[in-house]
Amino acid sequence: HQGFSCYTDPGEMAAALRLNAVGNLKGLLLEEDGFHIYPSMTQDSLRRDLMQGGARIFGSDAVTDLIIEKEKVIGVRTKHEEIYCKNVALCAGAWTGRFLKQFGLSLPMRPARSHRIELSVTGEMPKLPLIYPLQEGNIVIRPMRSGRVLVVYTGQKDPDQETWSQHVDHDLVKAILRGVA
Repeated sequence: HQGFSCYTDPGEMAAALRLNAVGNLKGLLLEEDGFHIYPSMTQDSLRRDLMQGGARIFGSDAVTDLIIEKEKVIGVRTKHEEIYCKNVALCAGAWTGRFLKQFGLSLPMRPARSHRIELSVTGEMPKLPLIYPLQEGNIVIRPMRSGRVLVVYTGQKDPDQETWSQHVDHDLVKAILRGVA
């Protein structure tokens, strides 16, 4: 595609991202104007890897019930069929607890509220994302197509962010902005 470069070789991906290595990254689509994440491409890549490993993917039919035997989930019921399996991967995200509760099940989950801040900047920003690892999570800074900059604090291990709350922690936002500046 015009304006894009696609890499699948680990060495080429590392060079394009100016890294020593890329881990188990399967592919990279790099735009001439910077780096952007494309969720649909990421999901397609994950589906492909799972299917190569022998998994069957069902995504177009809603699960209506879990098939449980001796306190173990052995399959799912949809509107159209019953699907039995050795393992079930539940991908309901923040709704997992609510989904399982209707079946009398629970799964230990630790929420992690993240903060996303959009900024207008006056200076030139790097094209590639900047990642500042912290003990409690990461601060990720990346350019957006709009010309603004997205700053995200993940808060994965931050006990103060262990909540499903959508309320903004203003003290944390101020601290992030001070750190970024």
